[in-house]
Amino acid sequence: MPRSGGFWYSRRKLAAMCTVTIFLIMAIDYRKKSMMEMEDGKRKEKQSSDFMDDIDYALENMKYMRDMQAGKAEIRPVVAKEQSVVEYYWWCSIDRFKDIRNNSWVENDGLYLYSAFLDTRENSLYPWNDVIQILTVSFRTLRHKVYCNIYNEKRSAVVEGYVREIWQRGWDPRDHFYISNLVSCPVPKRFQSSSKLYVSISNSSCRAQRVAMPIRIDRTKHRKEAVAVCVKGMDFQIPLTLPGHSPNLPLVRSEYIARNRQQKRRHELIPYNDCLYR
Repeated sequence: MPRSGGFWYSRRKLAAMCTVTIFLIMAIDYRKKSMMEMEDGKRKEKQSSDFMDDIDYALENMKYMRDMQAGKAEIRPVVAKEQSVVEYYWWCSIDRFKDIRNNSWVENDGLYLYSAFLDTRENSLYPWNDVIQILTVSFRTLRHKVYCNIYNEKRSAVVEGYVREIWQRGWDPRDHFYISNLVSCPVPKRFQSSSKLYVSISNSSCRAQRVAMPIRIDRTKHRKEAVAVCVKGMDFQIPLTLPGHSPNLPLVRSEYIARNRQQKRRHELIPYNDCLYR
C-alpha cells in the first residue's frame, strides 16, 4: 500500500521541526540562566560586605557552635519579659500615609512587612496594652530600634516597637539571609476602641512612611471552637511572593526555593505565623 504524503513521512519537515524544537529549548535555557544571573547580581549588589567583616562573622558563628556543643550558647527566651510602653507623644507629629497596601509586601526602611494583626490576648510583653503583631522580614539580624507609626481614622501615634526573631539561632547561627521577625507595637489606650487601624515602621522616631499596612482586627468575644491546620505555602498553588531582592519571576523563584533550603526554611516561618494569627 503506498505511503501518503503526510507531514510525518517528510524527512525534511521532521528535521526542520526538530531543529526548531532544539532552538526553543536552548532559548528557554538561555533566558532562564540570564534571569537567574540578573537576580543574583542584584542580590550581591545589595548584600555586599567587607572582607574582614566576613572573617569576623565566620569566627563568631564557629564560637557559637562550640558554645552550643558545650551547652553554653545563648538562646532567646520563649516568654518575653515585660517592657515599658515608650510613646513619642510630645513634639512628635507625623504626616498621614499616602497609600495603603494589603496584599503585597510593604517596604519600610529596609524592613519588609507581610501582615499585621491586633492581638488582644493577655501577654507578658505589654500586660496592660493590646499589641499590634507585625510579621516582617529583614536582611540579616536587626540591630537597631524600630518605631511603629500607628493610625486610626483621625489620629496618629509613634511608639517604640519590640523586635523578636522568629528563627532560633540554635537552628542555624548564620544570618546572611532574609530573617523572619515579629515586631510587637503596644497600642496606646486612646486607640484601643478604634474600628480601623493602620501601621508603618521606621528606623527613626517621628518619621512617617508613604505606605502603610491595614491591621487585621477581630474583636469577637465568643468564638466558635474549631481546629485549624497551618501548612506550608505552596509555590505552585498559592500566589505568594518573596521579600526584598529575592527573585519573584515564577520560573526563577521556583528554582531559587528548590536550591536554597536555608533561606526557604526561614521564609516558611512567615506564612506559618500568618496562618496562626488568622
